Amino acid sequence: MKFEILLSVALAAAAATTAANAAAPDTVQLHSEQISALGIRLEQPAAGNNSLVVQASATVVIPPANEQSANAFYPGFVTRLLVAAGDPVDSGQLLAEIGSIEFLEAQRELLAAQAEAQLSREALVRDESLFTDGIIAQRRLDETRARSRLAATRVAELRQILQLGGLSTAALSALLEGGELQTTQRVYAPMSGVVLERLVQTGERTDAMDPLYRIADLSSLWLDIRVNQEDASTLQVGMPFELRSGSTIDTGLASDDVIRGEVTVIGSLVDPHTQTVSVRGVIDQSGASRQLRPDQFVQVQIFRPIESGTLSVPVEAVIHHQQASYVFVAQAGGMRAQPVLVAGYNSGRANISEGLNPDDEIAVTGIAALKALLLGSGEE
Repeated sequence: MKFEILLSVALAAAAATTAANAAAPDTVQLHSEQISALGIRLEQPAAGNNSLVVQASATVVIPPANEQSANAFYPGFVTRLLVAAGDPVDSGQLLAEIGSIEFLEAQRELLAAQAEAQLSREALVRDESLFTDGIIAQRRLDETRARSRLAATRVAELRQILQLGGLSTAALSALLEGGELQTTQRVYAPMSGVVLERLVQTGERTDAMDPLYRIADLSSLWLDIRVNQEDASTLQVGMPFELRSGSTIDTGLASDDVIRGEVTVIGSLVDPHTQTVSVRGVIDQSGASRQLRPDQFVQVQIFRPIESGTLSVPVEAVIHHQQASYVFVAQAGGMRAQPVLVAGYNSGRANISEGLNPDDEIAVTGIAALKALLLGSGEE
C-alpha cells in the first residue's frame, strides 16, 4: 500500500514537471527519487546479435557426394560380413568376403595373358635382332611390336579389373610370381564414414556390381528447410542459421550446445501441396559434441547478419508510436525519448542500427509509466 502511494505521488509530480516543460515535449523531467519510485532501471546497450528472419522445420539429408556403396565386383555367394549398420569404417577397411568362381577364372585369365605377353616380348626381341641383320622386313617388325603392345595392355587391363574385384596389390604381385589363386573376393570400404545400411545376408547370392553396404561421411550434412513462400523472398544465400537444444527434436544437445550453418541454395519452385519453398543449408559437424542424423526432423532459426555498430536492447525497452520507434535515454534531469531504427529481433532483444551510442543508459523497466507521462494520460 505504501509503494502504491509513493508511485502515485511520483507520477503526479513527474506529470506536473513534464507539463511545465513545454519546450521539451520529447523529455520526461524526473529526479532520482522519482526514477526510483517509478521502478525504472537503467542499463547500457549490448553488442548487437544477428536478427531472426525465419523459423522453419527441416530434414537432415546426406549430400550426394558424401555417400558411396561398397559393391561386389564379381557374382558369387556371401561367405562373411564383418560390419553392421551404424559401425564407423575407414577407407580400405575389409567389409565382406564373397566366394566366386568368376573371380577365380579372372585370375587364370590374367596368368594366361601374362604368359602371352612374355612370349610377345621375346618375339619382339628376336624380330628386332633379325631386322637389324636385314633378315626380315619393317612390316614384320611393326606387326610384332603391335602384338607385344596389345599383350601388355591386356595384362594391365586384367590387373586393374582384379584390383577392383578386391585383389590387393601385394596379392596381385604374388599371383603373377607363381602364388596360389584365390577363390574369395574381398570387398573393402570405398571411403571413411559410417555404415548406413547392410543390404545382404550371409549365404546370399550376389550378382556382379550388387551393392553390399551404403556408407556415408556424416561430418558435413545438408538441411532441407521448408520455408513458407512468403518468407522465402526475405532470405539470401549465405545467411547463417542455428539449431539449439530448445529447437531441436531428439538431438541430445546440451543446453549451451549450438549447431550452426549457412544457407547455400534457395529453391525456385513452390511445393503445390504445402506451398513451401525448399531452402538448402549446410552444416559442418566434424567438431560438434553431438551429431545430427540423416532423416532427422529439426527446427531451424535463420538470421540476417548484423551491420557493424549495431546495438542490442531488451524488446521491452522499445516503444512504438505513430509508426516510429523510441527508447528512453537518461539525461540530466530526466529521460529523453530517443528515436531509433530497429533492424530486427533475436531472443527477446531488439537490434538498433541507428539512434543509440554504446555508452547511453536506457530504461529497461518502468517503460509504461514513462510512456504515459510522455504522451499524456489516456493518449496513445
